[in-house]
Amino acid sequence: YNGQTEVEDEIIAKLEERGYNVLIGFGYPEAKAAELAFLDEKGKSRVVGIVSFLFRFSSFDANKSLEKIGVPVFDAITPHFTPKPGGPKGLSPFEVAWNVAVPEIAGLIVPMLVGVQREGKDAETGFRVRVRTPVPERVELLIDRFAAWHKLQTMANSEKHVAFMYWNYPPGKEKIGASYLNVFESIQNIMRAMKDAGYIVGGDRSPNAELLLK
Repeated sequence: YNGQTEVEDEIIAKLEERGYNVLIGFGYPEAKAAELAFLDEKGKSRVVGIVSFLFRFSSFDANKSLEKIGVPVFDAITPHFTPKPGGPKGLSPFEVAWNVAVPEIAGLIVPMLVGVQREGKDAETGFRVRVRTPVPERVELLIDRFAAWHKLQTMANSEKHVAFMYWNYPPGKEKIGASYLNVFESIQNIMRAMKDAGYIVGGDRSPNAELLLK
């Protein structure tokens, strides 16, 4: 609304440098705006990924719209407050909840700070103002992640590498971490489904996985 689009402009420029065509969408409620911008008349996605500054208010129902689009949605963050002097502090607890936890409910991934609020003086009025400005190295990192996820979309499942991780710390019963849940049978079922989808889960690459499937 106030014309401060430097962060968005930087991201658009870097995506275009990598050869991507960029489609801009802005509106509220965010979920409906995303459907209008990124789905064609047949309901298919026009895009391979979304870099989002939205999904704060409508995050509890936005996952339905984003599921229709069916592409990775990256959580681009610019804090609402100016960092205090005295070295790097990271995001405040409020910022973590607002810019990381809430968007995650909608399915956003890879939360990354790409801009900051900098204080300065307005040349005409002399008033102190806060301006959103990009952090170039963080923008580059976000674009690298975007390109890596896009590569996964076009790669055969047999060429992908997936790691299974589960929490193995007390106080879970028998130190498995998921009390009264059959962790290993769940992993087994997932691996069977992945094998059906073309992933390599056994043989020379992973003999233990082949034993588990049996």
